[in-house]
Amino acid sequence: MTTWGHLRKRFECRRSAEERVLLACCRQHLGASDRAALCRAAGEPLCWEAVLATALGHQIAPLILENLEQCGAVHARLPAEVARDFAAARSRTVTEKRDCARALESALRDFRDLGIDVMLIKGAALDRCVYEKPWFTSTSDVDLCLRVEWSGLAPDVRRDIETRRGEQPAIDAHAGIHPDLLLHGLLQPDVERVWKDAVRVKIGEGDLSALVMSVPDQLLFACIDSGGKHFFRLKSLCGIGELVRRHSDLDWDAFGRSANSARASGLAYTALAAAGVATGCELPEDLARRLRVSWARAALIRFLVVRLSYGSLATVRRSTTGLGKLFDRRNLLLAASLDGRQLLRGAHGALARGARR
Repeated sequence: MTTWGHLRKRFECRRSAEERVLLACCRQHLGASDRAALCRAAGEPLCWEAVLATALGHQIAPLILENLEQCGAVHARLPAEVARDFAAARSRTVTEKRDCARALESALRDFRDLGIDVMLIKGAALDRCVYEKPWFTSTSDVDLCLRVEWSGLAPDVRRDIETRRGEQPAIDAHAGIHPDLLLHGLLQPDVERVWKDAVRVKIGEGDLSALVMSVPDQLLFACIDSGGKHFFRLKSLCGIGELVRRHSDLDWDAFGRSANSARASGLAYTALAAAGVATGCELPEDLARRLRVSWARAALIRFLVVRLSYGSLATVRRSTTGLGKLFDRRNLLLAASLDGRQLLRGAHGALARGARR
């Protein structure tokens, strides 16, 4: 058995039946082994209301329902009320994604008129490049990067961008690169190269278009975004897993060089390890070497991944505020993925933010 296969087995042994149902369904297509795992977990005593609540919290309820329906014997076990709530969540998400698509097209027209190039990131990019059905995951906003300096925008344009962030659905546009992808300034990606390597995709039925990152950059920033969410947000892990599955020819050495250049190698290794155990995506056996992560650090990260950083899927989305956020034990996995200088800067920034609150 490979290192990743062994890690996946250890991880699953520590998960509840409810969690194993979610993990088996956390992918676009169920394979034979996934169906078997789903049937085994669903055959144990479990709380379907807890499955629904966790799926909703992780914003993947429509995807879970889609896969449950593909396994009729399991779907038949859902209590009627739970099945109804799953279906209602899917209907809401379909409407949300339709509204997001309209809001995106409106924003793209406005930015085109201003001569501003736009790049789709995070869920907006995955919906067009990875997911066969954009409503597999739910969202309340559309994340964009603008190829422009914020100071170079006219005051009325800046006000319009700020206003769009408060609308429903929100258009969360940022100049240069989205701050979520910098992890509070701890990372140093080559933003100019990211824009240069981006590719253009068609949007909607008209003549609109936008840029999306190259596949290695999409994967790297998906890993960074996952790190900002304690790594075990299933929506983020599903996106990472599907990117890896869809691009089996990914140049892992080039990916490693990009991650190392951005000082995000540890984050990338941790997020990929979490996605590997959670979604079953295949990873290189020598991933740590390609990412230049030491053996000791990689072993620590794998240990914490198996422990789910001392949490559960039901609590990983729990909100912690103030100074308590700095000392939350769920940060152990994030701490293991950062280098010493990043840890010091991150702790200083967290203390400053906590003091301001």
